[in-house]
Amino acid sequence: MRNPISVVCLLVLLAAEAIPCGADPSGIELGVGMVRPAIDPARPLYFYLSPDLALDPSQLSPSDSLTFREGTHYVDIGTAPPWLVPEWSKLDYDILLLRAQSLSQRWIEVVVNDHPDRPRAFPRTAWIAREGAQFETWPEFLLGVFSVEPLDPDANPLRSGPGESFPEVAPSADLTLRVVAVQGSWAKVAAEFEDEAGAPPAHGPIRWRSGDRLSPSTTRSQLTLCRTRAPGPNRRGSA
Repeated sequence: MRNPISVVCLLVLLAAEAIPCGADPSGIELGVGMVRPAIDPARPLYFYLSPDLALDPSQLSPSDSLTFREGTHYVDIGTAPPWLVPEWSKLDYDILLLRAQSLSQRWIEVVVNDHPDRPRAFPRTAWIAREGAQFETWPEFLLGVFSVEPLDPDANPLRSGPGESFPEVAPSADLTLRVVAVQGSWAKVAAEFEDEAGAPPAHGPIRWRSGDRLSPSTTRSQLTLCRTRAPGPNRRGSA
Protein backbone atom coordinates (compact mmCIF):
# COMPACT_ATOMS: atom_id res chain seq x y z
CA MET A 1 0.00 0.00 0.00
CA ARG A 2 1.42 3.37 -0.98
CA ASN A 3 2.30 5.63 1.91
CA PRO A 4 0.09 8.77 1.69
CA ILE A 5 2.99 11.18 1.80
CA SER A 6 4.31 13.58 -0.79
CA VAL A 7 8.02 14.28 -0.89
CA VAL A 8 8.00 17.98 -1.62
CA CYS A 9 11.66 18.04 -2.58
CA LEU A 10 13.97 16.04 -4.78
CA LEU A 11 13.84 13.54 -3.26
CA VAL A 12 14.81 13.40 0.39
CA LEU A 13 12.78 14.15 3.49
CA LEU A 14 14.79 16.33 5.87
CA ALA A 15 13.32 18.04 8.90
CA ALA A 16 12.55 21.63 8.04
CA GLU A 17 12.98 22.86 11.60
CA ALA A 18 16.43 21.35 12.00
CA ILE A 19 18.41 22.56 8.99
CA PRO A 20 19.18 26.24 8.34
CA CYS A 21 19.21 27.69 4.85
CA GLY A 22 22.86 28.67 4.81
CA ALA A 23 24.45 25.23 4.90
CA ASP A 24 26.70 23.89 2.16
CA PRO A 25 24.67 21.80 -0.31
CA SER A 26 27.76 19.82 -1.34
CA GLY A 27 27.79 18.20 2.10
CA ILE A 28 24.48 16.33 1.78
CA GLU A 29 25.34 12.65 1.63
CA LEU A 30 22.56 10.27 0.71
CA GLY A 31 23.92 7.30 2.61
CA VAL A 32 22.48 3.91 1.72
CA GLY A 33 18.75 4.40 2.28
CA MET A 34 16.07 5.25 4.81
CA VAL A 35 15.01 3.58 8.06
CA ARG A 36 11.49 3.37 9.48
CA PRO A 37 11.61 2.49 13.19
CA ALA A 38 8.65 0.66 14.65
CA ILE A 39 6.31 3.19 16.28
CA ASP A 40 5.27 0.96 19.15
CA PRO A 41 5.24 1.65 22.91
CA ALA A 42 6.39 -1.93 23.44
CA ARG A 43 9.43 -1.56 21.20
CA PRO A 44 11.96 1.11 22.22
CA LEU A 45 14.57 2.05 19.64
CA TYR A 46 18.01 1.62 21.20
CA PHE A 47 20.99 3.70 20.08
CA TYR A 48 24.62 2.58 20.36
CA LEU A 49 27.35 5.17 19.81
CA SER A 50 30.44 2.97 19.45
CA PRO A 51 29.35 -0.67 19.26
CA ASP A 52 31.48 -3.66 18.38
CA LEU A 53 29.88 -4.53 15.05
CA ALA A 54 31.03 -8.12 15.36
CA LEU A 55 28.67 -8.59 18.32
CA ASP A 56 24.91 -8.91 18.32
CA PRO A 57 23.10 -5.84 19.71
CA SER A 58 21.59 -8.02 22.43
CA GLN A 59 25.10 -8.51 23.83
CA LEU A 60 25.67 -4.79 24.40
CA SER A 61 24.17 -2.03 26.54
CA PRO A 62 22.66 0.84 24.58
CA SER A 63 23.88 4.41 24.95
CA ASP A 64 20.35 5.85 24.83
CA SER A 65 16.88 5.08 23.55
CA LEU A 66 13.78 6.47 21.90
CA THR A 67 10.53 5.37 23.54
CA PHE A 68 6.89 5.79 22.58
CA ARG A 69 3.66 6.24 24.50
CA GLU A 70 -0.02 5.94 23.70
CA GLY A 71 -1.47 9.37 23.03
CA THR A 72 -5.11 10.35 22.79
CA HIS A 73 -5.30 9.75 19.05
CA TYR A 74 -1.94 8.30 18.02
CA VAL A 75 1.31 6.88 19.37
CA ASP A 76 3.63 9.74 20.31
CA ILE A 77 7.23 10.02 21.49
CA GLY A 78 7.65 9.25 25.17
CA THR A 79 11.33 9.97 25.77
CA ALA A 80 14.15 10.80 23.37
CA PRO A 81 17.86 11.64 23.50
CA PRO A 82 18.53 15.40 23.57
CA TRP A 83 20.59 15.08 20.38
CA LEU A 84 18.03 13.21 18.26
CA VAL A 85 16.77 15.06 15.17
CA PRO A 86 15.03 12.57 12.83
CA GLU A 87 15.01 13.20 9.10
CA TRP A 88 11.23 13.37 9.29
CA SER A 89 8.83 12.98 12.18
CA LYS A 90 5.07 13.13 11.67
CA LEU A 91 3.72 10.67 14.16
CA ASP A 92 0.05 11.55 13.60
CA TYR A 93 0.64 10.06 10.14
CA ASP A 94 2.69 7.14 11.50
CA ILE A 95 5.81 8.59 9.88
CA LEU A 96 9.24 8.48 11.50
CA LEU A 97 12.28 8.36 9.23
CA LEU A 98 16.02 8.18 9.82
CA ARG A 99 18.65 8.34 7.09
CA ALA A 100 20.87 5.26 6.96
CA GLN A 101 24.57 6.08 6.67
CA SER A 102 25.92 2.53 6.49
CA LEU A 103 24.75 -1.04 6.80
CA SER A 104 26.16 -4.22 8.29
CA GLN A 105 24.79 -7.70 8.86
CA ARG A 106 23.39 -6.88 12.30
CA TRP A 107 23.56 -3.08 12.47
CA ILE A 108 22.44 0.11 10.72
CA GLU A 109 24.29 3.38 11.22
CA VAL A 110 21.74 6.20 11.14
CA VAL A 111 22.10 9.98 11.07
CA VAL A 112 20.75 11.30 14.37
CA ASN A 113 21.73 14.97 14.10
CA ASP A 114 22.96 16.57 10.88
CA HIS A 115 22.61 20.16 12.09
CA PRO A 116 25.83 22.03 11.18
CA ASP A 117 25.70 23.91 14.50
CA ARG A 118 25.03 20.92 16.74
CA PRO A 119 27.02 20.93 20.01
CA ARG A 120 30.32 19.07 19.80
CA ALA A 121 29.07 16.64 22.44
CA PHE A 122 26.14 15.62 20.24
CA PRO A 123 26.78 12.67 17.91
CA ARG A 124 26.07 12.95 14.20
CA THR A 125 25.39 9.24 13.79
CA ALA A 126 24.51 6.29 15.98
CA TRP A 127 23.96 2.58 15.43
CA ILE A 128 20.72 0.67 15.84
CA ALA A 129 19.89 -3.03 15.60
CA ARG A 130 19.00 -3.94 12.05
CA GLU A 131 16.14 -6.14 13.21
CA GLY A 132 14.63 -3.25 15.17
CA ALA A 133 13.61 -1.17 12.14
CA GLN A 134 12.56 -1.43 8.51
CA PHE A 135 15.40 -0.57 6.13
CA GLU A 136 14.68 0.63 2.59
CA THR A 137 17.19 1.36 -0.14
CA TRP A 138 16.70 4.68 -1.90
CA PRO A 139 14.94 3.11 -4.89
CA GLU A 140 12.60 1.23 -2.55
CA PHE A 141 11.90 4.38 -0.57
CA LEU A 142 11.21 6.50 -3.64
CA LEU A 143 8.89 3.89 -5.09
CA GLY A 144 6.93 3.85 -1.83
CA VAL A 145 6.19 7.55 -1.40
CA PHE A 146 2.98 9.03 -2.77
CA SER A 147 4.60 11.66 -4.99
CA VAL A 148 7.71 13.74 -5.54
CA GLU A 149 8.22 17.32 -6.65
CA PRO A 150 11.47 19.02 -7.70
CA LEU A 151 12.04 22.29 -5.88
CA ASP A 152 14.01 23.61 -8.88
CA PRO A 153 11.91 22.43 -11.83
CA ASP A 154 13.70 24.71 -14.30
CA ALA A 155 16.93 22.80 -13.68
CA ASN A 156 15.25 19.41 -13.61
CA PRO A 157 12.55 18.96 -16.28
CA LEU A 158 11.13 15.67 -17.45
CA ARG A 159 13.33 14.33 -20.25
CA SER A 160 12.95 11.73 -22.96
CA GLY A 161 15.65 9.55 -21.39
CA PRO A 162 17.90 9.22 -18.31
CA GLY A 163 20.60 11.78 -19.06
CA GLU A 164 21.28 15.48 -19.48
CA SER A 165 21.75 14.98 -23.23
CA PHE A 166 18.15 13.86 -23.70
CA PRO A 167 15.73 16.63 -24.68
CA GLU A 168 13.11 18.03 -22.36
CA VAL A 169 9.67 16.56 -22.93
CA ALA A 170 7.73 18.46 -20.27
CA PRO A 171 8.33 20.91 -17.41
CA SER A 172 8.21 19.37 -13.97
CA ALA A 173 6.72 22.43 -12.25
CA ASP A 174 3.33 22.20 -10.53
CA LEU A 175 2.95 18.48 -11.18
CA THR A 176 2.14 15.63 -8.80
CA LEU A 177 4.80 13.15 -9.89
CA ARG A 178 4.81 9.47 -8.95
CA VAL A 179 8.03 7.49 -9.17
CA VAL A 180 7.48 4.38 -11.29
CA ALA A 181 11.09 3.23 -11.73
CA VAL A 182 14.60 4.15 -10.60
CA GLN A 183 17.64 3.77 -12.83
CA GLY A 184 20.93 4.92 -11.32
CA SER A 185 20.75 8.68 -10.72
CA TRP A 186 17.46 9.05 -12.57
CA ALA A 187 13.90 8.41 -11.46
CA LYS A 188 11.25 7.77 -14.07
CA VAL A 189 8.15 9.66 -12.98
CA ALA A 190 4.60 9.98 -14.22
CA ALA A 191 2.19 12.82 -13.56
CA GLU A 192 -0.85 11.73 -11.60
CA PHE A 193 -3.26 14.03 -13.47
CA GLU A 194 -3.82 15.52 -16.91
CA ASP A 195 -2.74 19.11 -17.45
CA GLU A 196 -5.22 21.98 -17.73
CA ALA A 197 -5.43 21.56 -21.51
CA GLY A 198 -6.48 17.93 -21.13
CA ALA A 199 -3.27 16.49 -22.57
CA PRO A 200 -2.20 12.99 -21.42
CA PRO A 201 -0.23 12.96 -18.15
CA ALA A 202 3.44 13.76 -18.65
CA HIS A 203 6.09 11.15 -17.92
CA GLY A 204 9.86 10.83 -18.15
CA PRO A 205 13.05 10.71 -16.06
CA ILE A 206 14.22 13.39 -13.63
CA ARG A 207 17.57 13.45 -11.85
CA TRP A 208 17.47 12.65 -8.14
CA ARG A 209 21.16 12.35 -7.22
CA SER A 210 24.70 13.11 -8.34
CA GLY A 211 27.02 10.32 -7.27
CA ASP A 212 26.52 9.74 -3.54
CA ARG A 213 25.03 13.19 -2.97
CA LEU A 214 21.82 14.97 -3.79
CA SER A 215 21.41 16.38 -7.27
CA PRO A 216 22.84 19.92 -7.57
CA SER A 217 19.33 21.10 -8.35
CA THR A 218 18.39 20.19 -4.79
CA THR A 219 20.36 22.23 -2.31
CA ARG A 220 20.22 21.90 1.44
CA SER A 221 18.50 25.28 1.66
CA GLN A 222 15.75 23.99 -0.62
CA LEU A 223 15.34 20.92 1.53
CA THR A 224 14.40 23.11 4.48
CA LEU A 225 11.16 23.72 2.61
CA CYS A 226 10.19 20.06 2.53
CA ARG A 227 6.85 19.16 4.00
CA THR A 228 4.42 16.28 3.94
CA ARG A 229 1.10 16.44 2.19
CA ALA A 230 -1.49 13.79 2.90
CA PRO A 231 -5.17 13.51 1.96
CA GLY A 232 -7.34 15.44 4.38
CA PRO A 233 -9.80 12.64 5.24
CA ASN A 234 -6.95 10.46 6.51
CA ARG A 235 -5.64 13.01 8.96
CA ARG A 236 -6.03 12.18 12.63
CA GLY A 237 -6.27 14.46 15.61
CA SER A 238 -3.46 15.53 17.88
CA ALA A 239 -2.47 13.79 21.05
